[in-house]
Amino acid sequence: MLDSMTPQEADTEYKNTLRSLAEEYGGYSFIPSDLWREASEVTRAWAVVAKYEGTVSVELLGRYMVPLSIITRIMPSVTLDNTRKVARADQYKAFEQWAREHDREQFTTDQIVEASGFGYQTTLKFIDGNPYFHKIKKGLYECRDYHADREQAKKSK
Repeated sequence: MLDSMTPQEADTEYKNTLRSLAEEYGGYSFIPSDLWREASEVTRAWAVVAKYEGTVSVELLGRYMVPLSIITRIMPSVTLDNTRKVARADQYKAFEQWAREHDREQFTTDQIVEASGFGYQTTLKFIDGNPYFHKIKKGLYECRDYHADREQAKKSK
């Protein structure tokens, strides 16, 4: 395969593939549907690669519903973008870890928003009712490690 393909080149390749399959099977109506679909999927995959200027990830092609068999077939010719988007749940866990590390320290809302990496409203929604944050007054919160508090209470009994 080529290093990259424009949509026009992919379309020409698609037509040539179908033409050769038609010759092999004795006409267009006799081409097995799975081979026809495969030729279409390869063309669509190359169109996605062209749209993103040659740098795509397996995840991106998967979002365009390109089958894994086609992805592995064209991937040697494509530059891979291996950056992985961090899941929101992982961001929440990291933020809670940050709160545990700053046990009994007080922060303003703006400082918490900066530390969390979330938007202002998302941060407020997250810390509202979260056991790691105790509201002292409007705009001021204290980080609390409630696991450490529980352990301390158990030891003092």
